[in-house]
Amino acid sequence: MKPTEFWLWRIRDERNGKFYKTRHRMTEADALARHPEAVRVEGSLEVRDLPETEEELRAFHQRPAANAPAAFQK
Repeated sequence: MKPTEFWLWRIRDERNGKFYKTRHRMTEADALARHPEAVRVEGSLEVRDLPETEEELRAFHQRPAANAPAAFQK
């Protein structure tokens, strides 16, 4: 698994030119590809472990969600 940083970003609204905070987190590469002027919102860091191999991806999708009812957990 690869730790990956996700942030909220301040980006400029193309319609009115005002800056606003994104509602969802993005990696730096994604944010800057879409909005070159994007600026990280300090304190909004979320680190997610993302699968790197096919085996990790299969294992990731087979595990029950942490908040799933006991009937759905094996």
